[in-house]
Amino acid sequence: MMDQSSAADTVEKFSPAAAAVLVVDVQNDFCHPDGIMAKRGFDVSGLPDTVARIQAFVAAARRHRVPVIWLRTTHDETTNTDVWLARHGTTLRPTGPPPSNCVPGTWGADFWEVAPAPGEPVVTKHRYSGFSGTSLDRVLRALGRVSLLITGVATDACVESTLRDGFVHDYHVNLVADCCAAYTAERHEVTVRAVRNLFGLTPGSDEVIAQWEREAAAAT
Repeated sequence: MMDQSSAADTVEKFSPAAAAVLVVDVQNDFCHPDGIMAKRGFDVSGLPDTVARIQAFVAAARRHRVPVIWLRTTHDETTNTDVWLARHGTTLRPTGPPPSNCVPGTWGADFWEVAPAPGEPVVTKHRYSGFSGTSLDRVLRALGRVSLLITGVATDACVESTLRDGFVHDYHVNLVADCCAAYTAERHEVTVRAVRNLFGLTPGSDEVIAQWEREAAAAT
């Protein structure tokens, strides 16, 4: 629930004139029961419900002419530096084979249960943050967007990293809390609390959609 203001108030940060929806890393390797993360033992059982809410939120955004921008991760030998590959270890260089998640051109890198509509921007990234070495900032500036409504997976990794970098890039950042998921409820809630305390708003998708509908009704 949105804690900083009443659900009946108009929140300028959610307005179709100001906001863009970001959909982060809803891909087979991160979400599908046969994907890499599930094979590594991460719990993806809650993701279908979250992705169903993302689908509904994206559909509402399209109806109200809120731009939707899609972020996807890929990794291969041209992007996997020693620092990236050794991030979980104790040595300066990786000691095992490189991970095989979200390899370009594979099923694992494909979107899962969602798809960009024709003309919607797709930004490919190689690190947790959607702003790291990508065109995302340029796309947002070109669209005249100043506020981000962020959805996707995982809440505590790529979603949070993108949100923090968005704030550093001087965007208003909003975590659409019921349209994000981590591999445990605790990890999700830690990020929600951090965003609420330090960075921005944490609305539910219904609250944002309700405002879009009120604004549309007022304009007719």
